Amino acid sequence: MIEDKTKKYSTKSWAFISLRVSTTIILTYFFFITVALGQIKVVDADTIILNKEKIRLHGIDAPESEQYCYVNKKSWPCGKRATEYLKKVLEGVSIPSLHCDISSKDRYGRSIGVCYIGDKNINSILVENGWALAYREYSRDYIPNEKLASKRKIGVWQGDFVEP
Repeated sequence: MIEDKTKKYSTKSWAFISLRVSTTIILTYFFFITVALGQIKVVDADTIILNKEKIRLHGIDAPESEQYCYVNKKSWPCGKRATEYLKKVLEGVSIPSLHCDISSKDRYGRSIGVCYIGDKNINSILVENGWALAYREYSRDYIPNEKLASKRKIGVWQGDFVEP
């Protein structure tokens, strides 16, 4: 009888050790993948951090995170929604599939760039879906996208807003 208990305990021990080793291996793998590949963080709807580099998306201007817009005189958090939209666009995107073409630095030291997921221009996606405006002071690249969003009355264009 003592031998059977030892055998059961031994089997349970091996199962527990196996589980701990597997968990450790999986967590270590994810840690090294995160460190090796870096991270993508959304600061607001026109700024991201990619591998510790703060990047201001070129040619667009989005509502500030705390900004409110109005539909039928009722306020809604358009800045927060614009930021959430960019997070959704980047959700599940791996670092290798996201790249930014950096053109310069702004007065705050941020890199200025056009970012892509594969061949999809994120800057363009934000403007075309109404979550950012074409920043005409710096670029005319996204004016057609802005006109389309305005015509479709989507994003900030569904009501009234103060230009960011």
